[in-house]
Amino acid sequence: MMKTMISGFVVFAAAGLFAAENLAKFADCEDPVLLRKCGAGVTLSTVKPHSGKTSLCVNAMRKFIYSDIIKIDPTKKYKFSIYFRTDDGSKAAPFFAGLQSYDKNMKPFGGDNVRSFDGTLTTVTADARKGEQVLQVENASKYKKGWIIALDAKEDYSDLPNRNLIGGVKAINGNELTLAQPLKQDVAAGTQIRQHIGGWQYNLNHGGKPGVEWKEYSCIINGRNDKNGNNDQFWPGTQYVKIVIAANMAKGEGAVLYIDDFQLTEIGPATAK
Repeated sequence: MMKTMISGFVVFAAAGLFAAENLAKFADCEDPVLLRKCGAGVTLSTVKPHSGKTSLCVNAMRKFIYSDIIKIDPTKKYKFSIYFRTDDGSKAAPFFAGLQSYDKNMKPFGGDNVRSFDGTLTTVTADARKGEQVLQVENASKYKKGWIIALDAKEDYSDLPNRNLIGGVKAINGNELTLAQPLKQDVAAGTQIRQHIGGWQYNLNHGGKPGVEWKEYSCIINGRNDKNGNNDQFWPGTQYVKIVIAANMAKGEGAVLYIDDFQLTEIGPATAK
């Protein structure tokens, strides 16, 4: 089977690599119920669908489309894929596809909460009061300017997804961290902290510009990583996901994106990494 790489996704030249139950509802883009979930700027098109009678046509700019919430098994491996095309390559606008992650309580979280930086777990050595901008720590040797800090961090990463975050590091002087913004809470001596890289809201956040022919943008999700927010695994703490598609992510008007046959399917046990 021929395949190439486009913006981090494997593009397969043929469908049907795996025969498994699709966990995404209305994924064949045939049911009008899907339109009520998508809102304005989205229709069902009968023009050249990938399969069946219709595909999803998005003519709104900067449009976000979400699937229903899906429960996942973190010990399993999954295939995630979506078919895309446009009708005029000269007006094609970028898109991306990924997963919004949710914890066991169905609360969403993003990359800031899980993208930990190894070697940065350390302890605050002096009380810092709300409104101050300096943290004294035991060891700041691995810290980087610009990245955020997670409070109440755990050595075993059981705090992930960590929502107790403070702003980026502005300056580093030995073991003194100057923050970009004043603290919005007290931070007591003895508090463990870890630096997080931050960034993407969505897992598997990849995409590109569509062509005029259908192509399958696909990747394999190898179980869950409980220490870091890698993009080839479910993020730490993930128990549920929603497929998210960001269509026509450019300024201006005139771009059209067609979507069909998206899927999230379990394909076997995750393999050790």
